[in-house]
Amino acid sequence: MPARMFHAAHSIRATPTCNNAAVIRILKMSAARQLRDTCRGSVSVRAAIDAQNELHALHVLQSSSHVGPLPPRLPPGRRGIVICAGGAKYIACAFVSMAALRASGCGLPIELWHVGEEELSERAAADLQSRFRPLRCVDAARALPEEDLDAAREQHYAIKPLAVVHSAFDEVLLLDADNHVLRDPTDLFDTQQGYVRCGAMFWPDFHPFPQNCAACVSLIDRLPDAPGPGHSGGAAAAGGVGEKDVLAKSGKLCPLWQQESGQLLVDRRRCRAAVQALHELTLGWRALYPTLPGAGGDKDTFQLAWYVARQPFAWGQRISAVGRMATARGRNGRHAIFFAGNTMLHRDEQGELLFAHKNLYKWAPGMRPEVEADRAWKLVIYAAPDHMGFNLPPCISRSRVPVPAELQELESQCFAYLRELEDLPWFENLCMRCKEERYSGWARERAMRRMLRTAGQHVRAARRCSTHREQTVAAVACLVVGLLLAVATSVWIAVVRARGGGRTAAA
Repeated sequence: MPARMFHAAHSIRATPTCNNAAVIRILKMSAARQLRDTCRGSVSVRAAIDAQNELHALHVLQSSSHVGPLPPRLPPGRRGIVICAGGAKYIACAFVSMAALRASGCGLPIELWHVGEEELSERAAADLQSRFRPLRCVDAARALPEEDLDAAREQHYAIKPLAVVHSAFDEVLLLDADNHVLRDPTDLFDTQQGYVRCGAMFWPDFHPFPQNCAACVSLIDRLPDAPGPGHSGGAAAAGGVGEKDVLAKSGKLCPLWQQESGQLLVDRRRCRAAVQALHELTLGWRALYPTLPGAGGDKDTFQLAWYVARQPFAWGQRISAVGRMATARGRNGRHAIFFAGNTMLHRDEQGELLFAHKNLYKWAPGMRPEVEADRAWKLVIYAAPDHMGFNLPPCISRSRVPVPAELQELESQCFAYLRELEDLPWFENLCMRCKEERYSGWARERAMRRMLRTAGQHVRAARRCSTHREQTVAAVACLVVGLLLAVATSVWIAVVRARGGGRTAAA
């Protein structure tokens, strides 16, 4: 993207008001043109993502006439981290994530949300609260209203936006259970200028937002108007408005890029309207979630709520991926090499690595660093990978670099945290009830080994007792025989003396 457009866009971002619609229209047209040239040519995917993100930022800035004054700084107790986890699979990830948080020096209070005793027992909650204090385990079955609880029980993704809505914190850092920090995130609330200015900061997912997304079409009457005719979002940005481009023809503003909800920052005080819209959209998940891009989860519900509420949000830097190179047999029978990504890497505004979202290949008991297959972080690419798992474009394949040292160190620490978790009795019980064989099978094998070990201890003890008993019987027998021999000897001596005394008397 030309440097002039970057400088102009950043100058608009730095101002608290956004009244010059003509300048924004020019920048939007320039961004759309740059995006089309990037996607049609052989330029790197990084440039395409930069162009999309810049265009998205301009759209969001136009969605609000101004950004309100900054609120007073909150005391430490009003800022906190919200993590949603339940069951063996996600509790294992949350344990490792919280251990990494505390090891980084982060002292922010944590809310760990789960739904019911079956996902996290009181014994387990008490142990976690003592280990990672200040930590509060929140049972949604007790904390949420009935309507919200029904949504959380029926759709497990819904617990994340509901936790943000009902959190006790005013400023929230929402982290997925399988998201790990590479450094202390406490200063994010003050150092990320986009968040300080807007009151919300989201990070991108791998792919652009689909044209004519059914979710946006269903919300078309609630979406804000686009800044100018013919520039209404992804459809216009992709080059031209067709007859079937409903959103582009409607002149409504809609998302250009998919959002990743593995981490986000929200100031609930300044974003009350957006939080209320988020609550409303989440309760209507049956109609909304299946129409969203991806697997029907919660992730784009956040940015759609901010669009509906006409509240701006900051957009994080482009995404990177971590994984490994793998081979697979293609349709033609040949082996194809592709990038098997399993973790998203996110940065702060300063470009420093901050989050490693291990959204595939979760932490599980029994994993060991010495096993090659268990090491997930081997290769980094600084562009969006092909989500279908097909061959990578050359511009991505050539951009691979070794895994950063801080990520390697984090992985080693996570394996140590996992071994610590495996020794907790309540986690073994949680795995025993898990429906996934990887967790329940590990718990059964561990229980069987413990039973065999206990049985072996009993056998060895019995053997020791048996040997001791045999030795005691032999000693007693020897003692009895010795006593009998002593008595017999004494009697014989007495008899001999008596006979000798009789002969002497006769003589």
